[in-house]
Amino acid sequence: MKTYYMHTIDGRPAFYVLGKQICFMTFYGLANPLAKSLRQIKAERIKSVKWRKSKGFDNYNIGQYGHFRVSAP
Repeated sequence: MKTYYMHTIDGRPAFYVLGKQICFMTFYGLANPLAKSLRQIKAERIKSVKWRKSKGFDNYNIGQYGHFRVSAP
């Protein structure tokens, strides 16, 4: 079994849009891409906050970031 990680916002499934931000899954309606490590999850959170700041978005209303650990064959 391999361990993967899934982004969450306020406990709901989310994912990192490459080069942009972490978004709720329902926004795009796609299968949830999983991160290969906790280090990747943490790095994508930092990138998301930086991207949002660069676009002038308010980082106080984004919800609470979190993650789930999942296993797959």
